[in-house]
Amino acid sequence: MKPHIHRQYLKPIPDIVGSLPVRAMQLHGPTEENIEMFEKFVEEVAAPAGITHITLCLYYRFEFRSHPEIVAPNPTSVAVAKRVAAVCKRNGITVVPELDFPGHQCEPDGKGGRASRGIIVAYPDMEEPKLPTSDTHSVCVRHPRLRPIMYDMIDDLMEVFETDTIHMGFDEAQCIGNCPRCAGVPNYILFAQLVNDANRYIKKKGGQMWMWGDRMLDASLFPLRDVSYETTINNTADAIKYIDKDIVICDWHYQREEMGQLTPSYWELKGFKHLATTFRSVKGAEQFIRATHVLAESPNTLGTYLSTWALYPDFYANLMDGRIEEYRKTGVLPDHIDDETSWYDPKRYAHMAANVFLAMFVRPDKKAN
Repeated sequence: MKPHIHRQYLKPIPDIVGSLPVRAMQLHGPTEENIEMFEKFVEEVAAPAGITHITLCLYYRFEFRSHPEIVAPNPTSVAVAKRVAAVCKRNGITVVPELDFPGHQCEPDGKGGRASRGIIVAYPDMEEPKLPTSDTHSVCVRHPRLRPIMYDMIDDLMEVFETDTIHMGFDEAQCIGNCPRCAGVPNYILFAQLVNDANRYIKKKGGQMWMWGDRMLDASLFPLRDVSYETTINNTADAIKYIDKDIVICDWHYQREEMGQLTPSYWELKGFKHLATTFRSVKGAEQFIRATHVLAESPNTLGTYLSTWALYPDFYANLMDGRIEEYRKTGVLPDHIDDETSWYDPKRYAHMAANVFLAMFVRPDKKAN
């Protein structure tokens, strides 16, 4: 017999989200073309929703003054970054620039494949040999040029965005340990060394590091769907024993899980601060946030983080022009698409991420039927 859930006794999701200290969301780094749209969004949507942190998915799309050779096309300029810093500061929001090491050193090439970007375009010898089972490129974690460049990038971002918090990525690093430099060293050691070096550099500057948590989730322990992506199968999971405990873990799971969300308790057990990171599924977000709410009295349970992975015009169009007000009145999500497929379409992703935003941060005056 299927159990009956008395939903009238469940705390509303926006109330849970609002009760936790961190309410973060991710956006792409703006450019001259859309900085006014970004400012409008911060003033009219993010700040009223109680957002405390905005992560900017930059990677190499930033005007790194220390390394112009790695800058990708159409970057966020220093001038635009200063406007980002100003509007966020006025609204009490912390800017969290987001990089990604050692994986994701590639992007779609428009022909169904992937092309190198950033650091390995400028320095091809830094690329780690690619595995036939992986669709992503990585940089060698022991290349002597890597850390100096990485530290320079951190310096540029902290200075221009006037921030003390940096998201260093570290997700889906499937290709490490294959080159002669790294041969014979366990992947979990290679991974932990780079993570700790980045963290300790940021700490020396008085900062705080965030990172994704998937490389420390052993696929044999967690029956999650995206094996080798949201969990690891390449011997990095034991890095959890060696990685600094003062790093904030962005614990990403984007779909509803049949066995429930098990990882918040795992991070608690291991002594890490963590953020429940959602994306495209309203049902998955609700399940994840309720699993986090159980741990709300722990100082390690920081709050929630909505990733969007969508382009500005698409994402904004789903939240501006009265959509928030309409949802507040009716409690009905517009043209609701939920989960569970993962095929990529920017407009579809933007629509789903916007619905999760509404479900997380906006409390309806009237419940949906």
